[in-house]
Amino acid sequence: LAPFSFSIEKEAPLLGKISGETDLAILSGILEMHDQQFSGLINFNFDISGTLQDPLVTGRSVMTDGFYENIQTGTVLREAGFKLESDPPKIMVKEFIAADGRGGRLTGEGWIDVVPEKGFPYNIEIRISNASLFNTDMASLTFGGVTEISGSLKEHFLSGNINLVRGDIIIPERLPPEITELEVIEINRKGDEET
Repeated sequence: LAPFSFSIEKEAPLLGKISGETDLAILSGILEMHDQQFSGLINFNFDISGTLQDPLVTGRSVMTDGFYENIQTGTVLREAGFKLESDPPKIMVKEFIAADGRGGRLTGEGWIDVVPEKGFPYNIEIRISNASLFNTDMASLTFGGVTEISGSLKEHFLSGNINLVRGDIIIPERLPPEITELEVIEINRKGDEET
């Protein structure tokens, strides 16, 4: 067939089911985020109905034993989890939790709007409570506050108030040695007159 083409009617009925279990670790490979690691067991069970233009998604998803590490910033989050429940046309983020392993926590909730023509808009509020989110050989920073992440697949926005609760700057025991100056004598330099 030439030229080959096909189309799907926006009013065509949808009927399907998505269920299963997966590990968040597959995201590291798919997104090629070599300096970041994800893991966490996700169970999901969703029914899809309605039409392509107006899909209806019902069901829930739960993640437990989540873990995240950013090698560049030293950010480590443990015991992470979330609960998603469908409330058409939105998927509600009923609960998000994570711990930094040092007594700090992140909690949050929000929603994702299942509207393809709008680019799946979303809004997530995250509360940060004495969470150590930056840990390198040179510094350790602990934050608190509330931040809101919103937008769609096309654009993202970050707003809120984040406070630096504590900052520890680590001074190395030994500083790099001083650079020794060397005297350089140029021989037969171009432009020198012969004597």
